[in-house]
Formats: sequence, structure tokens, C-alpha cells
Amino acid sequence: MTETYSYTVFRHEADAPHWDLFVTGDGRAMHWVVPSGIPEDEKDKRLAVGGDAQEEAPGESVYGDECGRGGGDLWDRGTCTIEMSNKIKMVLNVEGERMRGKYLFIIPAWGRWTGRKLWVIEKIGPE
Repeated sequence: MTETYSYTVFRHEADAPHWDLFVTGDGRAMHWVVPSGIPEDEKDKRLAVGGDAQEEAPGESVYGDECGRGGGDLWDRGTCTIEMSNKIKMVLNVEGERMRGKYLFIIPAWGRWTGRKLWVIEKIGPE
């Protein structure tokens, strides 16, 4: 059986504008900071910095809208399923208002040995 997770994306107008992507559910909380925005077109790739998510809050970001300095706006929210996952690769099937389709999250070799895991997010499939 596939577990359904909630996701929330906040766009922050901070010193360095960025998007915060949170995926929560089944006792798990995952967080990425995406400096260049969430990929919207297939084969579009973006750098993401893996963060530390605390405990989950059902359907919302564990940090609320106070993540980072500067104002933050809810950019998207919805549900997703994890189709495949291991230590360096994950495929999410996302159903939200703005994010729809399959997204590949992968830690390339150059992103494994840093203080925080550096990921690449790529939209790999349509809605």
C-alpha cells in the first residue's frame, strides 16, 4: 500500500529569496530549501539544500509561515506519494495546485559530502 503525504511550499522574500518545500506524513518530516524555485517544466533541474525538519504538523509546514527572515507566502500545498526512495534518490508523485506530476529528488556524487545534503530536483513526468 502506498502512503499519502502532505506537502507545503512557502516562497520567502528574505535576504536571499527562496522556496521551502516540506513533505510530512507517516511519522516522517522532510524539508528542502530551493533557491531558484520549484521546477515547473519537465527536465527542468534545480538545486535544493536538505534541511532538518522537526516534528510534523498535519497538512502544514512544521515551521509555519515564519521560516527564514523576511515575509513568506504559501506558494502551494497538496498531497504526494513516494513511488521510490533510498538514501540518495526519491520519486514523488505530486498533486497540488501548482506542483503536479512526478519529481525526481537525487543527491549527486558532489552533493553527498557536504555539511548539508545537496539535492537536485527535476520534474520528470506530467500530471
